[in-house]
Amino acid sequence: MLRKTLGWSDASGNPLREQFTFTYDQLIREAGVNRDMIKSAIDESISYGFIRCLKAPSPNRSGIKASSGLYELRWDEDSQYIKDPKEFRGFFAGEGNRTYIPNQFFDVVVRHEALLMTKVVGAVARFSIGFVTKWGHRRQHAAISLTDIQRYAKVANRHQLVKTLRDADGSKYIVQVESGFFDRNGGTKSRSAVYGLKWLNANVDSMNGRKKLPAEATSIERSENVTGNGRKMSPEERSEKVTGLQITITNNNLKQQQRVESQANDVDDSESIAACLETLKGEGFDASTAQRFAKAYSIQRVLKQIEWLPLRGTSRNRLGLLRRAIEQDWPKPNPNQETSRQSKKSGQPYFSENVDDARTGLANKLNLNKP
Repeated sequence: MLRKTLGWSDASGNPLREQFTFTYDQLIREAGVNRDMIKSAIDESISYGFIRCLKAPSPNRSGIKASSGLYELRWDEDSQYIKDPKEFRGFFAGEGNRTYIPNQFFDVVVRHEALLMTKVVGAVARFSIGFVTKWGHRRQHAAISLTDIQRYAKVANRHQLVKTLRDADGSKYIVQVESGFFDRNGGTKSRSAVYGLKWLNANVDSMNGRKKLPAEATSIERSENVTGNGRKMSPEERSEKVTGLQITITNNNLKQQQRVESQANDVDDSESIAACLETLKGEGFDASTAQRFAKAYSIQRVLKQIEWLPLRGTSRNRLGLLRRAIEQDWPKPNPNQETSRQSKKSGQPYFSENVDDARTGLANKLNLNKP
């Protein structure tokens, strides 16, 4: 509904439509919602104050054809901007506190990606283009730590968050403009990685409304409304606002981005140690032990022992077993022997594909599969 309400406007900036009917097939096809979850999703959206039901849907009855419900976004006309979900009464209707989200975030990410990927990309958008400087320009990049994203998006699994961040970068939804750094001497010089949304091209300065020359733009590009500060809409352009990936970064930022991307596969020692530290802490080690292990053992050694741990068939003192395996660099266990042992303990078969998936995910997390 956000996409349909705010993504289409007339020449005055008013939504073309504010009230919508949805069939189950539309929600399955266009929003990627499982049929069994549609009713509960609508009920939750209403109870949390996101949308308003104007007309309840009705099923097929004897002699009466079924009808879809009528819904609209719920707006809060109060002057106070509410952040507490418990006090949320609708989307803020006043000036400001609004971000120009790319249409493709809804068309591609929300529709086709998992919830965690949507949270990660949305968090990067919120921390970057969600802020405006005192000169009226939108921020394009933001220094964001893993903990910042984890807290903001309420993600419990830190390992899965790291993997999703890398997948989002690989999927071209976001870009890491600058790598983070972990200072081994007390962390005084540590810095967060810098992220931004990945833009489609570089023909327009995104935030100053600079127009393309006729020779620079294709006929397709000229037919769409690119959000800016001074570009007028023709009647043909009223059909859709393109607030996203046609807006691009400035030349200076593009050069910096290209330079960083060319070096993205170079994982230096400090980054490996930082990643190793986060991995060990995520497995349950205390901070001092994790820091000592991160300095003493390579990330490859730690990752392979984590990957092989399920093959060892332990159900008690998992952390102690992992610690000894890392310290002594145990060899990979016999899969057939350990799998059989674990199957007998649990009463369920153990699938080696799970281990392969874990190995691939952890290796991709640090680009360890590069030649």
